[in-house]
Amino acid sequence: NNDMLNIILLSEAETLLNENNIIKDMQEFRHAFSTNIFENDIHPKIAQTLLGHSEMRTSMEIYSHVLPNMTRDAIEKTQGIV
Repeated sequence: NNDMLNIILLSEAETLLNENNIIKDMQEFRHAFSTNIFENDIHPKIAQTLLGHSEMRTSMEIYSHVLPNMTRDAIEKTQGIV
């Protein structure tokens, strides 16, 4: 069962991160991972899948704090197009 495997892998990852004082908890890890997804221009639909959200809107609402930088980057990228 993939769900059980994911739970085991996440638990092991959390243990390793905690033991090595890298990240305090899986929520912090998930937040860092999710923010990184959006900062690296991963399509929101792909982000939804990677984060396990049932709706893309959920992913966008939770991690919208990275959008101002993304908007600025998009404006800079499109300045020469028009």
